[in-house]
Amino acid sequence: TIGITRQLIGCRWLNAKSFQYAGSIAPAVRELGTGIQDITLTGFRLVSRVGLVGLFGVDFVPNEDRCLTLEVNPRYTASV
Repeated sequence: TIGITRQLIGCRWLNAKSFQYAGSIAPAVRELGTGIQDITLTGFRLVSRVGLVGLFGVDFVPNEDRCLTLEVNPRYTASV
């Protein structure tokens, strides 16, 4: 199962400073368009090639019609 959230960073209305995590909004699937295919493929590769199991997080940035992976967090994430 894939859950996608939008990470809130540095939101003044939440009294967050620059680059400070301020929470997450879910679900955020509609904003991605065809980029969801990149996310799904990344998840399958992490499970089948790297052997990750259980809950893990992948941070990414949407870029036009793609989603570019920034980092993999092999643990329970704040947005869960």
